[in-house]
Amino acid sequence: MSGVGRICLGARSCVPGFRQRALVLAALMLGGCASFFPHDVKQQVSEEGTAMVSGWSWAGMSYLMSAQYIPGDLTPLTGMRQKTGCMNDRYQVEVRWRDPSVRAPAAGSLCEQILAGVTYISNFSERQGAHRIIVDTVAPDTRWDWRWRSFSPPGGLTVRLAVRWLDDEEHRAAEAVRLFAHEVAHLDAFFSAPESTVDTEPLAYLAGACAQWHVLGTLATRDLQAGEMNVRDAVFQRSGDAARVVWARLHPFVEHGPLRRDAALAPALTTHCSAWLRAGF
Repeated sequence: MSGVGRICLGARSCVPGFRQRALVLAALMLGGCASFFPHDVKQQVSEEGTAMVSGWSWAGMSYLMSAQYIPGDLTPLTGMRQKTGCMNDRYQVEVRWRDPSVRAPAAGSLCEQILAGVTYISNFSERQGAHRIIVDTVAPDTRWDWRWRSFSPPGGLTVRLAVRWLDDEEHRAAEAVRLFAHEVAHLDAFFSAPESTVDTEPLAYLAGACAQWHVLGTLATRDLQAGEMNVRDAVFQRSGDAARVVWARLHPFVEHGPLRRDAALAPALTTHCSAWLRAGF
């Protein structure tokens, strides 16, 4: 999240690793519908919110929980849901909406952008954790606080998260591509090396920013903002620390303004992203 007092820096999605949340998972599977996120975290997130994935793999089966909190005063719309999908040989992506202002061609475009982002990240990993991605769209200032569970053989899990349907199409796509690339990086890193104790937070933040750059050809300071945190949960604190590390790597590319494909630094960022992601996985 961005700015002082905001929690999940940089890519704006806190994603504690699988191993760090092993004990919490049992409680989640047995517990009720209370929010996953600590109160102090929810108080400090930006308008984009916070998300995480956590799970395990054992005896040929995998479990995944996707959890997310987006602050807001509005409640999600009810009524008939519309959806559109896109796919390739690696992923199936489905975008869902209830807001009549969302047009199918725009939702289809967002679907293709998310698909391109997660496919780009998986090109660097040895194993793929998820196969299906469900994207719920919510209007800005809509409160979203829920979690989704998926059970599957490895490589077939479903990730489900919401994205804000912003009027600014580029900003909307940037948030969505970063979010899902970030989460897919965590999953792929885990399934590629399930016994590893390496913290994947820096990799995930890099994945979000680099996927955005690869798909949209734009990266700006707003996509990398970092601020101090004041939370009790060490996992969320480490996520913020990782975001600041990635901010320091990437900010020199955007400190003088948004970077686009025709900029002098564009080839260098593309090269750096490939090298960093290859080394990270």
